[in-house]
Parts: sequence; structure tokens; C-alpha cells
Amino acid sequence: MRRIVAGSFLILALAASPAPSPTAVATPDVQTLERQLDLASSFYRNGDYEAALRIWQAGLAEARKKNDSVYAAQFLTGIGTVQDALARYPEALASWQQALTINRKTGATLAEATDLESIATLKDFLGQYAEALVAAQLALSIYREMSSGLDGTSVLEKMNYQIREASVLGIIGSIEQDLGAYTDALAAEQQSLALNREVMVPVQELEASDLTMIGEIENGLRRYADALSSERQALTIYRGEGSRSGEAADLRRIGVIESNRGAFARGLAAEHNALALFRKVRNRPGAAAALGSIADIEKNLGKYAAARRDSAAAVRLNVALRLPSVWKDLSVLAFADSKLGPNYEVSAQRHYDEALARVERLRAGLYSPGERTSFFGTALFVYDEYIAFLVDLDKRHPRKGYDRKALQILERKAGRSVLEEIGASTAQHFGGVPAEIVQQETFAGAVVRSDQERYSKALASANPDHITLNSAKTDLDTAIKKQDALDKRVKASYPRYYALRHPRPIPLDYIQRQVLKHGEVMLIYDLLYERSVLWVVDRQHMQMLRLSPRRRIDALVAALHQHIERIFAQTRTPARDLPGFLRDSFALYRQLVPKEAARALLSAKSLVVVPSGSLYEMPFEALATQDPARNPERPHYLIENVAIAYVSSASLLGVVSASYSNHRSAPQTLLAFANPSFGSPGMQVVSPPIVPQPDGVPASLGSLQLKAMRPSTASGIFPQLPGTVIEANAVRDALRAPANSVISGDDATRAHILSLNSGGTIQNYRYLLFATHAVLPDQIEGLTQPAIVLAHPERGDGFLTMADVFGLKLNADFVTLSACDTGIVTNPSGEGISGLTRAFLYAGTPAISVTLWQVDDDAAPQITPRFFAAMKSGKTAAQALREAQLAMIRSNDPRFNHPFAWAPYVIFGDGDLVTKDLRSDTGAVAPRAGNHQVRRSALHKPPNTTLGLVSRATRRTLRRRSVAGAFAGR
Repeated sequence: MRRIVAGSFLILALAASPAPSPTAVATPDVQTLERQLDLASSFYRNGDYEAALRIWQAGLAEARKKNDSVYAAQFLTGIGTVQDALARYPEALASWQQALTINRKTGATLAEATDLESIATLKDFLGQYAEALVAAQLALSIYREMSSGLDGTSVLEKMNYQIREASVLGIIGSIEQDLGAYTDALAAEQQSLALNREVMVPVQELEASDLTMIGEIENGLRRYADALSSERQALTIYRGEGSRSGEAADLRRIGVIESNRGAFARGLAAEHNALALFRKVRNRPGAAAALGSIADIEKNLGKYAAARRDSAAAVRLNVALRLPSVWKDLSVLAFADSKLGPNYEVSAQRHYDEALARVERLRAGLYSPGERTSFFGTALFVYDEYIAFLVDLDKRHPRKGYDRKALQILERKAGRSVLEEIGASTAQHFGGVPAEIVQQETFAGAVVRSDQERYSKALASANPDHITLNSAKTDLDTAIKKQDALDKRVKASYPRYYALRHPRPIPLDYIQRQVLKHGEVMLIYDLLYERSVLWVVDRQHMQMLRLSPRRRIDALVAALHQHIERIFAQTRTPARDLPGFLRDSFALYRQLVPKEAARALLSAKSLVVVPSGSLYEMPFEALATQDPARNPERPHYLIENVAIAYVSSASLLGVVSASYSNHRSAPQTLLAFANPSFGSPGMQVVSPPIVPQPDGVPASLGSLQLKAMRPSTASGIFPQLPGTVIEANAVRDALRAPANSVISGDDATRAHILSLNSGGTIQNYRYLLFATHAVLPDQIEGLTQPAIVLAHPERGDGFLTMADVFGLKLNADFVTLSACDTGIVTNPSGEGISGLTRAFLYAGTPAISVTLWQVDDDAAPQITPRFFAAMKSGKTAAQALREAQLAMIRSNDPRFNHPFAWAPYVIFGDGDLVTKDLRSDTGAVAPRAGNHQVRRSALHKPPNTTLGLVSRATRRTLRRRSVAGAFAGR
């Protein structure tokens, strides 16, 4: 959200520059410059931006001619302000930066702060959050320092600084809200409100603006009672000031909050009052928003005919005003149609299709990963509602293709969500796209959005000025044409980059013909509220099956996790827990693999699972396929039937397979990081500091880094993991890698990895292993991304975050994250895999092994070396992991028989990719395994449980540990 600074107290920076000397003011030349400043300001206030720009530019030329840097800075500030109003963002930033440089040199501290404030506001709008936050914090420190230096007699001046400080705090709150840091945003806005309330002559609209922002943030935090209190206080102010527009807008927000808390009747009454006021003041965008909110509440109340009527009215108004939020009203209209019987089935599909098309056009115009992810999360419900409707249509009208269309919609949701999460940072990395191209795209999209907003406002005016309207329309059309032309140039020059920036799901026919291999079966899940859906796909067939509602499946997944938690809590040993685990596992298997799907798996040579929701947290390998009551002594798991890999969408498998069809293996074998030094107990763990953005790194990656690295502290320390060195050394021995392949202790640092990356050395390694702790977002205060914990997190540089991984340039055949919870879903929508997993896939590896719960520190050395040795011998990743897991299942040590020990390891990506032994090949890699029959017969040989992958001394060390000690997770 872009915060508007109150013009009464912060109107440009012109008055903030140092006054010329008395002698200079008296000269005719200076009087001319003063007149130009005043005249241009007058044109600007009246909305004649082009005239203001011409006068300010002429004044700048004159000031430069006379070498008058003071006036040059004032003209540059004015030029930046009008360019910002005209949506010429690169030019606006350049002008403000020039003014900032001059003001710093001349000691114009107040003008410097005002320029910083303007820069912060625009950079926040453009999604460049790191730079925005730094600029705003610098401005805040200047205002506070200048205010503290005033004596007690400077009351009015102190009041002015107080308002300025409040304004910057509001900007900081807006940036934090855009970052999803609602707690920090709320704190900043509350400080702004307190300062504005302290002003001797209170500015009521500033106070109301703060209260409104606070209410929105509290609503985002689901603190509905607090949100209502804030909005009602703002409402009182607006009514006292006679601001009907403010009153109407606040009533609409109150209606939304009431609806969110389930008070639909009160919400509906507030929305109707807001609609009446919006119509009275001829605020058409406000009326459209109120109509949409009314229709949404009617939908929730089951009043489908009324919802259809009001949402259709909202759609017409939004289309006329060209407002982007029309997709929400189209989704309500489609849902109402879907509930009104057979006569509305066609229109329901049409409206759903149009809503999704608009969602995806809007999403394509967002370049910050945070913006794309956040926006996508708000639209997920439309995809789910459409899929549920198509499933119903397939039941009513079988064999009409509704099952295929439902899968197509799921792929549009799940397939694109992966690419939305990684954003431009990954796309440009693989496309080799210059940074200036990315910046041009960013600015082109921002210009289109700004011109769209300006044109919508002109249309919404009660008495539109046709000159202004035509000018805004011309500017919008021009901006769209420029963006289209840029898209065409990028598509021609950087096709792979363009494909990632504009992802298109792969059609089912192509997946069946080109992606899936003979004997390969894909299970695609979508967990929905009323019923879940499973598509069983192989090269010849596709079948859609209806499953239990999401809540039933979620409960069974939770039951399995309770078994794991009890073992970790040492209230159960694995052997004692196994009967209950098998019972719950078999119950889940029957829910997820009905008889029709089980028959398809009988002849499967390999299995690809596309999970949904809670299924991302559950290894299918551990599903018991036989009723344990019949043979409790010999459980049978799905992994014993078939090798398994996971992808977040069917399209992603096609993208990854195609991307690595010409992949050449790296010359060196292994790079492993194990048992980093975590510092002394009792020290504080500090999340990484904000680091300067290197040249060429796009703003989108900078935004990710800021989100991962906001400074803060958290008490606690990570326990050392000596077993991980044993694990890494065993992998090294299995691969016959050099002794220096394993990096541990003080050397296993984030800086070490980033240094290898910047020098290009990291591309030389075929296999990467991280055997250490991992953390999920917000487990460490201020760390808002998943991260791998490396040496000395207490110093603030020990977390390799998702943003860091996006910046890596790998050439790895495989990456292993042997750490806890690296594969857990972090997206609140429940879609997509962990950001770490996704980032490694796109940083340069076709497949990655992750863990779904804390790793048993004794089990890891038993499974990881076997896994790597099997891969090196020519097995696919999925086959290699299966062999290692089967060895654990059949181990003589009962601790390792339970899925607790072997099941957390899963493979995401192309698990069917074959990589050849470096000793005998030329570096080329076969695209994907083809001879499944040969591979299957090899897999069914009894595993060799006496493999010399772990030395006798190591095994003795492992045996000495107590059973409880073996469960010290990472």
C-alpha cells in the first residue's frame, strides 16, 4: 500500500532547502528563480503537471547555468514530484537522487530528509522494500535528530518535525505491511498515531488516516475486535470533520471486518450505508467496492439470487471504471451461478474463466516475488471453487471432459504457484538476462498500473474533465503498447526467461506423451473443503476419483505426525509405537489410494506424487498397503512396491525434465557442510543483517533478502551435531571423494558458500550435502524465510536463506538437505513445497532430497551414504533412496524399522533422472530413465545389509549412544 503524505505540512521539499543569502535574494536572477518555483508549484497543485514540469525544468537549466546548487536541488525535487505524479518512475527516482546528493553536499539536512521520504515512498510502491526501508529509516533519524536539537521556545517548529516524524513512521508501517510483517507495521503506525495526537493543533485527518491503517493491519492479523475499535474511532473523526468520503470508506471497512468475524447481518448493514454514501458523493469506485462486499456477504448467507444481482452490478461498474478488482466480483457471480441450477451452468463457467484470466493477467504484471505470492494467496479460493464446480459437473454429465478441465485448472493453480514463489530472481538467473532488462520490465509494469489507476480515477470523477480523461486514456494506451513491445523483444531474445516470467501449464496430453515414461504413474491430489479429488494419470489413461473431504484427510495426516511426536518426546519407543502407526497409516492409505488407484499401481514401475495441502507433510513411502491386523509381524509399505518422487505440479516435472535434458555433470564429486560451530550456550542468536545489494542483483531478490534478514534477536542456541560429520564422511567415502569435500566447524559458514558462488567454484560440484539444522519461517525471531543453519548464527551471518539460494549458480546433479523440516510447506495457502526446495530446484539441480520431520541423528549415517552410493552406481535418485530405505526397513536394529527413522527422506523434482559415473562417462547425462523393467528387477534383489559404508568403529560409536540420544533431532 502506498501511503500519501499530508500536503499541508510536507508539500514538496522546496521550502526545506536552505534559504539563499540576503544578498542573493535581492538579485533579479534569484527573484526570477523564486517566481518559477512558486508558479510551478501553483500549476502542480492545480493538477497541470506538464506545465509544472516545463517550468521546473527551465528553472533547473537556469540554476545550473548560474552554478546555483541550492536552487538546482529545489527544482530537481519539484521535477521528481511531478514525474512521480505522471508515473515516470525511473525519472522521478533519478531527480530525487540528484537532489539528495546536492542537499547532502550543501548541508541542507531537512531537504535531504524530505528527498529520502519521497524515495522511500516510491521504492515501496515499486516493491524495492530493502531500499525503501533504509531510506525511510534515514529520514526518520534526521527528523528525530533535528527535533532533539530545538530549544523549548521553538514550539511550532518542533510541532512540524513531529508531524514529519509521524509521516515517516507511517511510511515505515506501510513498507512493513507490504512485507507481511504485520506486528512491526502495527508498532510503527501506533507510534505515528501517538505523535499526531500530541500535536498542539491536532490534524484530525492525519489521525484518522493512522487509525484506518491500524484497522487494516489488525484485520490482517485477525484481531477483529481491535480492528473494529480503530475503524470506529476513525469513523467518528470523519463524521466530525464532515468528510462523507472518509465516512463511507470507513463504513465499508467496518462491513468487511464484521463479515470476517461472522457477523454477516451487521456487515451487510454497514456495507449498505457505505453504498448510499458513496452514491451520494458520486464516488463510483467506492460504490463498486461496496456492491462487491454486499454480494460476497449474500453469497456467504446462501442468498444466491441476490448475490448474483449485486455482483453483476459490481462487475459492470468495475469494468466501466477499468478497476483491477473486478475478478473478485466475477468469482462471486460465478459461484452464485453455480448454485442456481442447470440453466446457469454455462454462465458459471464463463464467469469463472474470465475471473481466472483477470487474476493471471494481474499476477503477470507483478514483479516482486512477495507481491506475486501475496496476491496469488488471495485468489486461490477461485481456483478451488471452480474445480469443485467442475467435479460436480462431471458427476452430472460424465464423459463430457469436465474431469480433464478440472485437472487443467488445478495445474494453472499449482503449476504457476511454484513459479510465482520464485519470481523474477530465478527467471533472470537462468535466462542470463541483463539487470537493465529486468528493471525495464519492472518500470513498464509499474507505469501501466499507475496509468490504469489515474484513468480509473478520472472515469470515477463526478464531473470528469474530458481533456484530463483523454490524456489519461492516451497515456494508458501508450504504456500498454510499450509494455507489449518490451514483452515481444524479451520473448525473442530470452525465451526461457520469458517462459518462467509468464508460466503456462503443460497440457495433459503433452504430459502423457512426452513427460511420463512407460510404467510411470502420477497421482495428482487436490484437497478441497467438501470433497477431495485424485487424478490417476499414466501414458494411456486418466481417471478422476472423488475422495473424502479435506478435514478427514488432514485428521489422518495429523494422527501419523502424533506418532512421530511421541517418539521424539520419548513417551514411546519406535517398536512400541509401530502397531498404532501401522493402523493409522493403513487408514490413510485407504483414503488416498482407493481401489481404482491401487489397481493402477499394481503394474507401476515408478510413482510421481503431486501432493496438496497437508499431504506435503506426509511421506507416501510410509503408507501401509496391507491391513496390519492380518499380519502384524510383517508390515508392508508402499515404498516396497515402487520408487516414489514428488513434484508440486505435473507441469513442473515437464519443465525440470526439459531443462536438464542437455545437462552436463560437474567435474568434482561432492561438497558437504556438516556440524557447523553454533556458538556457546546462552548466547543470543541474531538473524542476518541487511547487506548492500550487489550490482546487477534485481530489486525482487533484494526484497527477498530484506524479508529474510530484518535485524532482530532471539534467545537460544542450536545444539552441536557430531553425528552429521560421521554421515558426511560416510558419504564422502561412498563417493570416493577427496578428504576436503567435507567442510565443518568454523569453516562451514554462509560466507564460505556465497564466496564459492561468487567465484563460480560452486558449479564444479556434482553432489551437494547440507547435514545440519534447518529452521522454518519465524522459528527465529525476524527470520521470515526457511533457512539452513550454518556456522555462528549468533553472529548474525549463520543462516543460508531461501533468498541466498535463489542467488546460487549450481550445476549439481543432486542436492541433499539432511536437516529437519526442509520439505515442510511454508506457504499459508497450503500449496507449493518449501521455499528452500523450490529455490534449489531453480538454482541448478533437477532433484533434491528433503526431510519432513526431524532427522534421527543415528539413522542418517545409515541411509544417506547408501543413497549416494546407489546414485553413483547409476541408479536414479528415486531408486537409490528406495534401496536405502528398504535396507533400513529390513535392518536387524529394530530402531530403524519404524518409518520414524527412514521415512522423513523424500525426493522432490525429477527423481527418474539418471546420472552416470564420472569415472566412465564424458559428462553427458541421460534425460530420464527408460528401461523400467530392468530397473525393477534389480530393485527387488535382497538388499546387502553388510555394505561397508560405515566403518566398524563408527558403528561402535553409534551403538554406544542411548536410544534416547538417538532421537536428538536436527
